[in-house]
Amino acid sequence: MQKDEILEIIKQIHKNPIFSGYSMGLAGSYANGTSESRSDIDIVVSTDSLTIPQIDLIKSYFKC
Repeated sequence: MQKDEILEIIKQIHKNPIFSGYSMGLAGSYANGTSESRSDIDIVVSTDSLTIPQIDLIKSYFKC
């Protein structure tokens, strides 16, 4: 997956009303341009609390 694809997915996640008040971004190797084929995707979510169902929903956007 390419950085621009990940950023587009993050935009789609943020459009979901469940996440409308959250700030989201990309961190780690994809953010700084050093990702490799086996790199994981690090998503930053700025919030005081995030539920397990919300985490699972975010992860579901990245399932191929």
